[in-house]
Amino acid sequence: MMGSGNQGVSMSGTSMAAPYVAGVAALMKQTHPTWTNEQIKAALMNTAVDLADSVSRQVPRQGAGRVNIPDALDTQVVAIGDPKLVSLNWGLLELHEDSYDSGKLVKMKNFSTSDINVTMETTFISPSSAGATLVPEANPVEIFAG
Repeated sequence: MMGSGNQGVSMSGTSMAAPYVAGVAALMKQTHPTWTNEQIKAALMNTAVDLADSVSRQVPRQGAGRVNIPDALDTQVVAIGDPKLVSLNWGLLELHEDSYDSGKLVKMKNFSTSDINVTMETTFISPSSAGATLVPEANPVEIFAG
């Protein structure tokens, strides 16, 4: 029983994840001392384990997924969408037309010594995004070394 001094309790949420992710970020900074905070955040988010429901493909609204420490530490490429967010966010769109078209820039950095080709995928976090599409201007994309 919780509070007895000899029993544990299982908890989840931001207060449980924050110290864990902060520790992983410290490992990232130690491994990649020249990387910016934004690049470290991108590595953590870009390599996170997808938590989308395998049937509905609905993504939980809590973050980018579960931190994958080995992949985050070893990644050679980071993708950064909106500054400070890393992901892409259009906010709340109140549409009054049948269509809406908007572009966003995703910056990619290749830390390796070889050119790398990446194929991009998109996932929406809300079932209310039915009918929406997100199409990369080029796919796959070649990211030059360095």
